[in-house]
Amino acid sequence: MAKVSFIHASDIHLGHRQFNLEQRFQDFGLAFKQVVDTALARKVDFVLIGGDFFHKRAIDAETLRQAMELLTPLKEAGIPVVAIEGNHDKAFYQEKSSWLNLLNALGYIKLLKPVYRDGKVALAGWDREEGGCILEEQGIRIIGLGYLGATTAQRLEEIAGELAFWAGDKGEKPFTVLLLHAAVDRMLGQDLGGVKKEILDSYRGQVDYIALGHIHARQEIDDWVYNPGSLENCHIDEAKEGREKGFYYVTVNGLEKKVEYIPASPRRVCILPIDITGSANPAEVREKIWQELRKAEVEKLDEPIVQIVLKGEIEFSSLAIDVAALTKEIREGTQSLYVEVQNHANLPAENMEGKDRSMMTRAEIERQVLKQLVGRQHPAYRHFADELVGLVIKVKEASLNGEPARELIAEIEKLACELPEEDLSADMVAAAGGIPAVEGGEGVEDSENQAAEH
Repeated sequence: MAKVSFIHASDIHLGHRQFNLEQRFQDFGLAFKQVVDTALARKVDFVLIGGDFFHKRAIDAETLRQAMELLTPLKEAGIPVVAIEGNHDKAFYQEKSSWLNLLNALGYIKLLKPVYRDGKVALAGWDREEGGCILEEQGIRIIGLGYLGATTAQRLEEIAGELAFWAGDKGEKPFTVLLLHAAVDRMLGQDLGGVKKEILDSYRGQVDYIALGHIHARQEIDDWVYNPGSLENCHIDEAKEGREKGFYYVTVNGLEKKVEYIPASPRRVCILPIDITGSANPAEVREKIWQELRKAEVEKLDEPIVQIVLKGEIEFSSLAIDVAALTKEIREGTQSLYVEVQNHANLPAENMEGKDRSMMTRAEIERQVLKQLVGRQHPAYRHFADELVGLVIKVKEASLNGEPARELIAEIEKLACELPEEDLSADMVAAAGGIPAVEGGEGVEDSENQAAEH
């Protein structure tokens, strides 16, 4: 097989009018244009999209037009775009087609989707009209499963044995890519409802490159599992230090690969935690804010997004700080595109786990709230808090995505058998839909998924 190259990108989120700003709609389009331009310049053989091409299941005409205009140069250059659905652009459970199906029918992309036989996923060859989840491009086999939600682990186990029966054109195993919209627990640092790495390990020797989407920051495991991150910041907190965004340029020669990470160029986000301890009045708070803004040289940035988090102890009421007036003044004074001021003054600086609350993601805060509920309402289950919370997250995810409840019944029953004697209240599961509103951004699964925000 001659040397083959491809780009692996994910979580494009076209159509996202963040903060209800038209410029942010354009920003997400410009971010994907960088991928398109790179693909054309390097003359890649194909492009992989790991899900969430669109920000919402129900897109408007302007978003569809933008998508078609961005994909047209690749189509004209004969560069196939192989895509899967993510949780944001997947069709609702009761519907058959998503907007990606339309792009597939029009020839802009090749949409890979699972085929089910007798209730199980089957590896069916891709056809533009009939669908399917497996195809070959330039001798490289691509298996696309998309977003499987709470059933991901089960579905991966179902098809693991089938791969051995799929040989290449010459009867030998080709370089194989698994395209999946899912998180991996090891990437998350804890069990947050993702796929356990042990399940992926069963694919070693059969899959050479696992191409993920879903988590909005660059993450890699063992030079084998790759998650590029989103191209733009779908939430402000995604811009925190160390959270890279970009896409991969991959070259393959036989079964050997070389992976290059190409950083994206999202709009600059400036996050400023400001300690206002000791401020005597709102005027002193204002002065401290401007000192930090000048120190960060925010005015030199090109229309950035600015988030200011006020924290610390003050002697006067924190309600005396006019957040709306500060927001307007800072936006105009720094020529920022968007400014958000969070007033956490006189609030506990740390949560029960010793982590600065202002630097926590929405998913981390939600997880903490649920663990607190377990401890307070079901003390006997305290040692099972992580398992219970992980299950609640899966239930929430399945509910928001319209998945059938039967997929989770076995897992719920298994955990229930392991719990000590105490009635497992429905309150625990109901809590997934009743988490207090918090400030923050995207985690494993956004609690505002129905508003198409993850």
